Amino acid sequence: MTLFRRMLHNYENFMIRKGREEARHILLTRSDRALEDLGFSRYLLESGIEAWPWSAPSEDSVNPLSQKQQAITELKALDDKDLQDLGISRGQIVESVEHGREGIEQERKVA
Repeated sequence: MTLFRRMLHNYENFMIRKGREEARHILLTRSDRALEDLGFSRYLLESGIEAWPWSAPSEDSVNPLSQKQQAITELKALDDKDLQDLGISRGQIVESVEHGREGIEQERKVA
């Protein structure tokens, strides 16, 4: 690595670290409720920039059943025309979320 590239690399790292320090400082002034709404963990923020990205574990990552329940709730909120556009009927919502739809390759865990 040339001297110029090494200097550029060090400068980029410095700027990233400086930005994270400023973001951390601003986030630490927020209330616990605001941090929770934004998805940040106060504990990780207080741990320093080494704990980047300071993300609090979400309920969805802890409990995959809640993802399915959320998908079911969202589909039930759609009207019949929107469900028809998706290729499912109201009676197929739960089955579609749990097992996918016929003819559709499942790439995601939730339909």
